[in-house]
Amino acid sequence: MDARSLRKDRALVRARSLRSNRAEHAFGFCVATLFELLSDDSRFLRKAFRKEESILKKYLSKKVSTFSSLGI
Repeated sequence: MDARSLRKDRALVRARSLRSNRAEHAFGFCVATLFELLSDDSRFLRKAFRKEESILKKYLSKKVSTFSSLGI
């Protein structure tokens, strides 16, 4: 094995290691963001569900009033 081949192998290993580190960093960032969203007694999720619930109630009340006016 000559010196050039050895340098090339080392460069490939280093590049692979850097890609792996970036992937781990990105995954860690995603996990940290998820925990941040779920913290504070899940305030974020409660707010999202409340909004969805109010939209659903509004939609259902329109459907009920439509059915009532049609005599169904």
